[in-house]
Parts: sequence; C-alpha cells; structure tokens
Amino acid sequence: MKSIYSSLFGMLALAAVALAQTPDSSQLCPYGGATTQPASAQGDASACPVASGSNSQATAAMTVHVIQGTAGGPAIKNQEVTLGLLADGQIVDQVKAKLAADGTLQVKGLPVSAAIQPVVTIDYGGATFTAVGQAIDAQHLQQDVQLTVYETTTAAPDWKVEMRHIITQPTPAGVDVTDMIAIHNPSDHAWIGRQTIVLPLPPGATGVKVGGDLSQAQTTFGDGKLLVHQAILPGDSKFEIQYSVAAVNGAAQLIITEPTDVQHILVFVPRDTATVTTDGLQALDAAALGPMADKTLAFMATSLTAGQTVTVRFTSLRSHASAPTSAIAAPEQGDEAASNPAASVPDPSAPAADSSASTGSASYETKLLAVGGAVVILAGGGSVLLLKPRNSGGTSR
Repeated sequence: MKSIYSSLFGMLALAAVALAQTPDSSQLCPYGGATTQPASAQGDASACPVASGSNSQATAAMTVHVIQGTAGGPAIKNQEVTLGLLADGQIVDQVKAKLAADGTLQVKGLPVSAAIQPVVTIDYGGATFTAVGQAIDAQHLQQDVQLTVYETTTAAPDWKVEMRHIITQPTPAGVDVTDMIAIHNPSDHAWIGRQTIVLPLPPGATGVKVGGDLSQAQTTFGDGKLLVHQAILPGDSKFEIQYSVAAVNGAAQLIITEPTDVQHILVFVPRDTATVTTDGLQALDAAALGPMADKTLAFMATSLTAGQTVTVRFTSLRSHASAPTSAIAAPEQGDEAASNPAASVPDPSAPAADSSASTGSASYETKLLAVGGAVVILAGGGSVLLLKPRNSGGTSR
C-alpha cells in the first residue's frame, strides 16, 4: 500500500515544483498541481506531464474557497495554505500553495485509484483551521471545499458545555471512563492563549488520553486538571477524554466537577458490572431508555453550573466480557441520525427511578438516544456521540 501511495501522491510534489519554478501562472501544469488563480485563468493541460503509475483518464479536481467568518474581518487572500492527502487516517503527502486574490485555490489531477481524502489547512492569527473533503472516487471527481477562518482573541468567550456524556466500564480493578464533551463557543472569534479551557478530572484519574477535536500535543494533565492550550473555534467542538480510576477495597467513585455551565450530563453504566449509587444525578427510567434499559443504566442531570459536582459510586465491582470502545464523530454533512424524530428522547421531568441499582446484563445493543439536539448511539459495546455539524468547519460538495 505504501508503494501505491508513493506513486500517486508524488503528484502533489509536481505542484510544489511548478509553483517554485514557473512564474507565469498560465503555464502551470494542472495535473497534480495547485495554482493560485481562479478557474477562468487556468492554463492548457495538454503539455503537462503525467505522474508515473497514475491513470490520466481518472483524475479529480478540487476548488478551495477560504472565507472570513468574523463580522467585519478582512477578506482572506494571498494566504499560504497546506494541501494534504489523507489515507487510512494519516496524512501521506502534502504541499503548500497560496490563495488567489479572491481567496480561491484550484487543485487538478488528484488520484482516484486509492481511498483518499483531500485536507486543506491554514494557519491564521495564531489558530489552525482545517477542512476535509469527501473521499476521492468516481462519484466525487469535482469537489468544492469551503474553509471558514475567524479572527482570533485572547478574551474568553461566554463558552458552555451543551452536553457531556460519560461512558463507564467498571471492572474489578476500577472504572475505565470515556468522557465526551460538546463545547460551544457562541462568538465569531477563535479563542487562543497559552491556556484556554481547564477541565477538572475526577480524583485518582490516570492514563489520560484525548481525542475528538482535542490534540494530545496541545493538552497537559497535572494536579487533577486537563489543561487545553489549543484554539477554541466558534461553534461546537467535540472533546473526548479517556482515563481510569482505580478501585480501593473493591469500590471506586467518580467525582465529576463541571468546568462551566452545562446543559446536561449523562452517565452510562453497563448492567451486571457494579452496584451504582449517585449524588446529583437522576436515574433514567425504563420508559426513557426503551429496549436499552435491559442492558444499560443511565443517570442524568440538567442545568449544572460552573464548579458544581456530581458523584457516581461503584461497589461490588465485577468483571465484564468486553469493554466499550468509543469515538466522537461530527459528520460535515447529512447527519440524518441527529434529526431522526423517531429517536427516543429522555424526559428529565419524568418520574425518577431509584438512583441506587444493582446492574444486570453485560452488553450494549444498538440504540439511539436523542438528548438536547444530539444522538448517542450505543452499538456493540461502544458509543458514538453524533453532534450537529459545527459552523466553523469546512464543507465540501
């Protein structure tokens, strides 16, 4: 596979050579190259070389348009952007180019013989903005990728947590946790600084890893807090934090402190793994959970304030056949599940079940649980939190 990528993605290198050695934009080779001219100014491709191993009859093209998302901000033009090719979750090749005066960039000759996606990145005002195009295949030979950038500020916005979903996996050794947090920045500026968000983690949290929109390289953990050093973009950001809390004398507890105002929090526990009691959380009853009630316990709280805590205690910890895995996905387009009116919606005003419960069966089944404009999908012991598309990301058509 690596040799295939080497022969195909060498085409982006042709772009770098063309941009460096051909001052006349009308003579730039469009095959595998990027120019800084709008479509009307593209040159004739008839004399351009074809990269070794490629199929000249099956290439794709992409138009990038970078726009300003901050009211009153300057137009984005003549800025350097990075064009990358994403395969198997990794950037396998990239090249730099400059936008035209109208904020556009054209790329032609992209290979279609491998499962790849184009990635456009721009560093602007101390923040990094990225848009990912669709997979390049026979149905997507022409793509329009729009990337919105924002002016930056060091002033903290009135940010909040729209939803926090905590997936727990009790074992005799303790509790493994996946904490999925939807952060909302209501402003039209990207928030930057040496430290933006501080997320308290439960006492005893170890093995901390991050994912979603969080970068491991731009977070640090110490004194029980996860410190975020990266820019917080306007709209929704999706944080995923994984950690473990060890059991002491056969019991463990999660003391969860909210970093800011939180619209709602949900805690999930697979049945038959522990006896669970809570403070500050309401157990969802069987009517709210539907068929999932036989497999899962869920606890909820709404309208929490900064510094407020909820506690989940686990006793009689028992082994479990398969630990859940997790991921956060935010489809750029077509999030049909998030708008599914048939999804079960827990009603926080419904009668509460007893928040002390001994758990029963061991595995999750596929189930939609819509809360607060998002959908949790529990499937095969795993969980995926689908959020509404962020308004600060790129789009592709």
